[in-house]
Amino acid sequence: MDAKITKKRLGEFLSYEWLKIVAIAVALIVVWSVLFSCTSARLTDDQVFMVINYTGLIPGSDFYSHSSTLMNKNVFSYEVNEATTLDITVEDGKMAGTLLETRLTTGQGDVMLVANTEWEGQEYYLTDDNGNKIDDGNGDYQKGTQTYLQAFLHSTYHYTVMPLRDVQTTVGNSPYDQKGLLSYVYEYLDDFFTPVDIADPDKGFVVGEEMDDGAWAEMESQFRTRVRQTQDKRFRNESLIQSGLHQEKDRLVKYRDAYNAFLGYLDAGIVTPTVSKVVLADDSEDKLVSTGEYSLNICPDDGKMPTLKETACYTTKVGEQDVITAKDMNVVFLHVGNSRREFLCEKILYVNYLVATHYVQPSNP
Repeated sequence: MDAKITKKRLGEFLSYEWLKIVAIAVALIVVWSVLFSCTSARLTDDQVFMVINYTGLIPGSDFYSHSSTLMNKNVFSYEVNEATTLDITVEDGKMAGTLLETRLTTGQGDVMLVANTEWEGQEYYLTDDNGNKIDDGNGDYQKGTQTYLQAFLHSTYHYTVMPLRDVQTTVGNSPYDQKGLLSYVYEYLDDFFTPVDIADPDKGFVVGEEMDDGAWAEMESQFRTRVRQTQDKRFRNESLIQSGLHQEKDRLVKYRDAYNAFLGYLDAGIVTPTVSKVVLADDSEDKLVSTGEYSLNICPDDGKMPTLKETACYTTKVGEQDVITAKDMNVVFLHVGNSRREFLCEKILYVNYLVATHYVQPSNP
C-alpha cells in the first residue's frame, strides 16, 4: 500500500477535512479555557485593595502609579495580592454615578478619597434632625449648597459606608445601628493581644507583646477554617499551611501596631473624624436619620501634609488666585461585597501610609 504523503494528497485531505480540523482546534481551546478557569486561583474581594478617587478631586501626579507604589512598599499584609485605583473624576456626573455603582455593587472598593469642599451649583433641601425638609415660609423648602462629601453620603450609596466609630440611632436596638471600623478591628485583635485598658479600646494594645500559646491556637484555628472555607490554593498542603501560619502571625502583629499608630494620629489631631448626617431609611414621611463619623479628614492642615496633593487634590480660590490643595480631603471607608472582618485593618494600614508618607512634623520653635 502506498502511504507516501505527497503535496497532492495533503491538499486533497485538507480540502475535505478542514472543517473537522477547525472544529477540533476550537474544542481544544474551549476545553483548555474551562480547565484553566476552574483550576486557576481567583483573587477574593479581600485580596484586591481598591482606592477610588471621587468626583471633585483631581488625580495628582502620583495617582496613576499609586497602586504599584502601595504594593512595592509592602503597605498591606500578605493577604492583599493586588492594589488598584479607580478615578471617576474624569467622568461627568451621570457617567461617574454609573461607573461607581457598577464597582460598588460588584464588591469593589475599599476606600474613597473625597473632597469636603463646596460642590458649586449643587443644591439640596435642608432637613431637621428628623430628616424632614424645612419650610421656607414661601411655599417651598429651604435649600443649601453641599460639599462633594455630603453629596456622596446623601446619595443611595451611603449603605456602602462604614463609620469610623459605632453609630446608634435614636430608635434603640435599631437594625440600622452600625458598628464602626475601630470596633471591628479592636474586637478582632482582642482575640490575640492584650488591651492596655479593657474598659477603653482607645488605649490600644500592649506594644511588643508576643503571642502566647492560647493566642497562637486561636489564630491557627481561625486560619485553618478560613483556608478551608475559601479553598485557598496558596495553602493546599500541610507544609504550606505551616508556612502560612507564620505569615498570619506577622499579619496580626502588623494590624496591632497599625491600630495603635492610628489611635495616636487621632489623638494628636493629625487626622480628624468628620461628623455627617445620613438618612438611613426613608419610608414616605417616616425617616431614620443618623449622625456619626462617616469619614476621616486626612488633611486638616495642608501645611503639615504638603505633598498629599501629589496623590489627589482640588482647585480652590484664594482671593483671585486658583490654588491646588488637598486640605480637608476625606477618606470614606467602604464595606462592600464579601469582605471579611479579619481584613478590615487593611483600610487603617492605607491611612497610616498616607500619614507616614506625607505628614511633616512641625519643627520646635
